[in-house]
Amino acid sequence: MSSQRKIRRKPKSARGGGQMTMEPWAEETRETEEHATYDRARVVFNDPNPGTLFIGEQRLDVFLRGMGFDHIFELRELLRSLDLSSFIARYKGGGRQPYHPAGILGLILLGIMEGKSSLRELETMGRSDVRSWWLTGGVMPNYSVICRFINGNAEELTEDFFEQLTRQILKRTSSTGASVAVDGTVIQASASRYKTIKQEAAEQAAAEARKEAQNSPDNERLAERAAQAKRVAEVAQERSEVRKKKKRKNVEAPVCPTEPDAVVQQLKTKAFAPGYKGSVAANDDRIITANAVHPSSETAVVPNLIEQTERVTEERVKEVLEDAGYHCAALLNHALEHDINILCPQGRTDGGDESWEKKSGKIFLKNQFRFDEANDVYICPAGQRLERDHEYKGNAQNPAYVAYRCAACGDCPLHSRCTKAPNRAIKRYEEDEIKEAMREVMKQPGARQRYRQRQAMVEPVFGEMKGIQDLTRFRRRGSAKVCLEFSLHCSAHNVRRYIRLRGRSALAAGLQGLAWASGRLIYALSRSKFLVMVTDWCRLSQLSHSPLLVSHAA
Repeated sequence: MSSQRKIRRKPKSARGGGQMTMEPWAEETRETEEHATYDRARVVFNDPNPGTLFIGEQRLDVFLRGMGFDHIFELRELLRSLDLSSFIARYKGGGRQPYHPAGILGLILLGIMEGKSSLRELETMGRSDVRSWWLTGGVMPNYSVICRFINGNAEELTEDFFEQLTRQILKRTSSTGASVAVDGTVIQASASRYKTIKQEAAEQAAAEARKEAQNSPDNERLAERAAQAKRVAEVAQERSEVRKKKKRKNVEAPVCPTEPDAVVQQLKTKAFAPGYKGSVAANDDRIITANAVHPSSETAVVPNLIEQTERVTEERVKEVLEDAGYHCAALLNHALEHDINILCPQGRTDGGDESWEKKSGKIFLKNQFRFDEANDVYICPAGQRLERDHEYKGNAQNPAYVAYRCAACGDCPLHSRCTKAPNRAIKRYEEDEIKEAMREVMKQPGARQRYRQRQAMVEPVFGEMKGIQDLTRFRRRGSAKVCLEFSLHCSAHNVRRYIRLRGRSALAAGLQGLAWASGRLIYALSRSKFLVMVTDWCRLSQLSHSPLLVSHAA
C-alpha cells in the first residue's frame, strides 16, 4: 500500500451553524491562498450585493418595485448611511466572515415593524420574506446569530443606535424637536401574576437558597439562585418600606421571583400583573425623540426624556405637552427652571370648558376654592371666607403647610357637598402657587387650542406600537433588557414614520408638479383662445396688420 500513489483531494469544510445564503457558490470560489494570508486584524463582512439576486428570471429589485415595496430600498439606504463603527468594533478578524451589522439591523427592524419580534420569527422572516433579502443581501442568519448580535450590542441598541437613527430621520424629514408631547403606558412584563410572593415568603426562600448554596460551594447554579433569591427579598423589603411611608393599608408588596424589577400594577385591560411603564416624547410628526422605561412611574422619567430629546435634535426643547397625570409640582418647577413652556391641565379635556379642571361629583375639591393672596384667605364655592388657622413647619417625611378654616359652615346650603366635618379646612402647600399658575395658563383659549393637538402627536404612537408591532408584553426580563426591547420598538416606529413622511413628501412633490403642468396647460389654452378672439376681431375690423396681433403671435 505504501508503494501506491496517494490521491490528494482538496478538503471541503461543512457549513456550520445552520446558516444559509442566497449565494451557495461563494465559499467554493474563494482561493486557499486568501485564507492563508488573511489579516486577522481586518474584518471582512459577508455582505453580498442584493442587486445580483433574482426571483426566477427577474431581478430582485425589479420584483420588489413591481410589488410596491419601495420602502425597502429607503430602509437599506438609511441604515447604510449610519455610523456603525461601534458595532463593527466588536468583531475580530479571522475565521468565517461575519454578517454585516446593517443587514441584521434591517432584518430586526423590519420584523418588529411587521409585529414579529421573537428570534424564531425573525429567522423565518429572513428566509421566506423577499423584502429581507434586499436588506441582508441574501444571507439568512438563524436565531442564534440574531440573539448574539442583540445581546452583544445591547448598550448600543438601547441608546446610541436609537439616537443616531432618530437624528438622521429628523434631518431627512426636516422635523424638529422644539415642541414635544409626553405620554406613557403600562406594558405587561414577562412574568405571571399568579407566582408573586410577599416579603415573608421572599425572605424564607432566600434563606433556603443560601443554605443550599453553602452546602454545595462548587455549584455555580445554586450560587446564582441564592443571589437571585436575596435580591428578590431585598426588593420586597424596599417596596414594603415605601408602602409604610405612604401609610398604605396593605403594607406588604408582591414581588415576582423571576422578574423582581417589574411592579404589580393595573394594566389597560383592568387586570393586575407585573409590568413596566414605557414613556416616550414625540414631536408634531409623531417621531419619537426620546424613550424611557420605569417600573412604576411615568413622571420620574420626564427630565430624562427632555434631556434625550435635546441631545437627539441638537436644539433646545421650548414646549412640552402633558396630560393631567403629569400635573405635579416637581415637573412644573423643572419646566420653570429650564425655561420650558409647559401645557398640563389638571383634569380631563374631553368635555366642555369646566372639564379642564379636576372635578368630583361627591365633594368640592381644593382647586374649586379660590385663594385671595392679598387678604390671605380662601373663598369657597358658596362665597364664604376660610381664614388662616395654623401653620405646620414640616419635617423630613411631611412638607410644611398653612391651614385655613371656615367658621360659617353650619348654616351653609352646600355643607353636605363640602365636608362631613363641622367646618371645612384646607391645607396650602408651597407647591400650590405654581399649580394655580398652571390652571390660569390653561384657561387661555390659545393654550387650549395648542394643547388639543397633543392627542394627535403622541396618542397614536402607542396605538401603532401595540396594534401593529404587537408590543403588548415584553419578551425579555430585567430592566436593562426591557429598556433594550422598548428602544428597538421605538426605532422601528420611527422607521415607519420616516417611510410615511417620505411618501407624503413624494406625493406632495408629484401634486406640485402636476399643478405646475396643469397651470402651464391652462395658460397655453387661454393664450390660444385669446389669439383666436383677436384674430376674429381683426378680421371683422379689417385690421389684418394689428400691432397687438403681431406682438402676441411673435
